[in-house]
Amino acid sequence: DKSFITTIESVFLVVSMAGELFKSSKVEQKRALLNLLLSNCTLKDGKLLYSLNKPFDMLVNLTTNEKWSG
Repeated sequence: DKSFITTIESVFLVVSMAGELFKSSKVEQKRALLNLLLSNCTLKDGKLLYSLNKPFDMLVNLTTNEKWSG
């Protein structure tokens, strides 16, 4: 499906450029990028706790999935 491929390409583009986008962005853009990537952000004992939004959470899980890592 073409829309699926377009979505995957967009996700990989955002992930591959996230650091540079964040560094070069204004506060409002940084907030938007963080909202795109993260949810349930809390600070506990000086440590940031968060959940990754879909589909970014799946990218992290790829390294722990035996189907991908063998």
